[in-house]
Amino acid sequence: MEAIKFGGSSLVDASAMERVAQVLIARRKVPKFVVLSAMGGATDELIRAGNLASQGDESWLDAVNGLKRRHLQACQDLGLQGDDALLRELETGFAHVSSLCEGLALLREFSVHTEDALSSMGERLSVPIVTALFRARGLTTHRLSALEVVLTSSDFGAAVVDRQVMRERLHEAMKGHEETEVITMEGFVGADELGEVTTLGRGGSDLTASLVANMLGATHMEK
Repeated sequence: MEAIKFGGSSLVDASAMERVAQVLIARRKVPKFVVLSAMGGATDELIRAGNLASQGDESWLDAVNGLKRRHLQACQDLGLQGDDALLRELETGFAHVSSLCEGLALLREFSVHTEDALSSMGERLSVPIVTALFRARGLTTHRLSALEVVLTSSDFGAAVVDRQVMRERLHEAMKGHEETEVITMEGFVGADELGEVTTLGRGGSDLTASLVANMLGATHMEK
């Protein structure tokens, strides 16, 4: 197995995502574990929306709606507009983003806890699209959730991964999928023992990919 991380610049729009899919198709002989970031600029825009909401600025809604349009446009450009399960997941995800921002507008406080919950949505919204794209292009694909695999401390914004537990969970989640052409999972994101969403801080997706490569004995890791 090989491990590959695709960052935001590789997922900035439909054309970039399509190039990612074609790279994997061209190299499909060896199974790949693919760690994915948010669409380029999405994390910054989510944090901007959170800051606006916590300041009582109703333009947070414009920021969220703009992000939603970007994601739905990518789906349309990739020919995924008929994937009802994908569109439902995106709708639910953006409803959660809006709910978080509405809470911030009421509290007028943007804690690191809430910032993690909000910023994590970048990866949690890009992975469904990319996974659906891989399947639509004929790759056998299985999706893992970093929230279920990556156990971390509760140090929001710079959480520390419990590597032993992650290793055990990862190997359990991989059972039966060792020969699947592409496994996808979010980078940057995890959850603590209470199930609260955490992020791994700057370079978090690189860390996720490196840990996966090591734990699965990948022949190499690319980013």
